[in-house]
Amino acid sequence: MKFKSLAALLSAGILAAGSFISASADTTPMTMKELDKSYLTLVFDDNITASLKTFYEIITLEYGYPICAAVPSGSLKGDNALLHDIENHGGEILSHTKSHKVFNRAVEWSVVEAEMKDSLNELTAAGFDVKGIILAGGGGTEDTDLEYRTEIEKITSKYYLYSDLYGASEQYYKPRDYLRFTFNNNPEIAFRSVRELAKTPQWKVWFAHNTSELNEKTLRSMLDEIKKQEKEGKLEVVTYRTMYTKNADWKKPVDLGTTKYTVDFYSTDNKTLLYSAVVNEGSSATAPQIETSKGVTFKKWSGSFSNVTKNMSVYAICDNVKTSDPSAVGLKHDHLFFASGKTQTCELCGLVTPVTKPNSPSTVTSAPTSSTSSTSPTSSSSIQSTNSSDLSVSSNEALTLDNTTSTTDETSSDSLSANNPTTQNSGGKKVGLILTTILAAVSVLGAATFLIIKKRKK
Repeated sequence: MKFKSLAALLSAGILAAGSFISASADTTPMTMKELDKSYLTLVFDDNITASLKTFYEIITLEYGYPICAAVPSGSLKGDNALLHDIENHGGEILSHTKSHKVFNRAVEWSVVEAEMKDSLNELTAAGFDVKGIILAGGGGTEDTDLEYRTEIEKITSKYYLYSDLYGASEQYYKPRDYLRFTFNNNPEIAFRSVRELAKTPQWKVWFAHNTSELNEKTLRSMLDEIKKQEKEGKLEVVTYRTMYTKNADWKKPVDLGTTKYTVDFYSTDNKTLLYSAVVNEGSSATAPQIETSKGVTFKKWSGSFSNVTKNMSVYAICDNVKTSDPSAVGLKHDHLFFASGKTQTCELCGLVTPVTKPNSPSTVTSAPTSSTSSTSPTSSSSIQSTNSSDLSVSSNEALTLDNTTSTTDETSSDSLSANNPTTQNSGGKKVGLILTTILAAVSVLGAATFLIIKKRKK
C-alpha cells in the first residue's frame, strides 16, 4: 500500500501523535514535487510573548494567513490559549526542544534524545498535534558537518515527521531565513523580498523572534505584497504541515504507528555488548545463543525481556567468573582458527587450543601454497619433493575451521578431497608419474632431434 501524501497518512491513522520508528530504520525517501508557484512559511520562535500575540493578530486575524510557532515545551504554562488559537486558525505548533537546547557534538546523544522526546510528550499532553521540530539556537547542528546531521536525523526521525536543520535529507533539513537579516526592519526591502520570492516557484521559510526584529510597519509592507502576489496566483502562505501534505512526494508509507525498542545483551562485565535485538512494543526479545569459557556456568539474564515497553539492557549472570572478565561469555559460533606453531587461536573469540592434525574429511584445512609445490618440472628431484607433507598444514601458519563446522556439502567435495591427506598422497603420486613420463618423452625427443641435426651437418 502506498500513500501519496501526508493527508493520506493522517487519514490512515499511521501518524499517531507521539509514536515513532526505530533509529535504525531508513529515513522516508521523501522529495518535493515540482512546484506550481512559490510558497512561504512564517515561523516565530521561542517563548509565548506579547510579540507572538501581535504577529498572530495581524498576520492571521487581520490578513488571514496561518503562522507557525516553535515552542520550547519547558516554557508552557497553565494557560496556553494563544497557542491553541493559532492552531485552531490553521496555524501549526512545532517543537523547539524542551529547554531550548542547542545541539552540537559537545552534547551527549542521550541528552539530544531526551530533549526531543520530552518536548514532544509535553506538547502532546498539552493538547497540541505536533509533527515537526525547529532547531534551537539558529545553526547549532553544524551545517557543514554532514556526518553529524546524518546521525542526528536518526534520532529526529524517531519522534518527528519533519524538521528544519535536524538532519541530512530533504525531509529533515529545510533551511530558513532570519527576517531581521532579510529585511533589517526596512519596509521597502520587505516587499521587494516578497516580489523576488514570487518570481520563481520555490519554498521559503522566514522566521523571527519578536517585534524588535520585525516591527509592525515592516510586517504590513510584507503582508501587503504577499496579498498582491497571492491574487496573481504566484504565492501562497502555508504551514509546514500543509506544505508536506500538498507538495511532498512520499515514496512509501511511514510506519510511525508501531513503536520499536532495543534490547541490548551484555557480557558479565556489563560493558561488552554481545547482541542487540529490535522488537515491537509489547513483544518479547529473543536472547542470543551464547557459550561460556572453561569453568564458567551461565545462570540467567539479569532481567526479563518479555512484553518490552522501553529500551533496555540485560546482563549475563554466571557462576565462577570475575565480573571484570569480558570473555567469560560470548556468542555461540563456529570457531575460525589461525594456527601458529603448536597452538591455534580463534579469530572470532580468541580461544587458544593445541593444533591437531586432521584425521577425517570432516576437518577442512587450507594452507598457503608451499614453495615446493610450485617448482617447475625440470628434474626428477623437484618432482619427488611434492608429497603429502608439503600439501597439508604449513609448518608455520595455517587457517583451519573447527570440527564443529559441517563439511558434508556436496558442492564442497572437490575442495575437501584436495585437502584430504589420503587424496593428496595418491594425487601427488599420479602427478609425479605423469610429469616423469612427460620428461622422459621430452628427453627422447630432444635426443632424436640432436641426432638428426648432427647427421645433416655431416
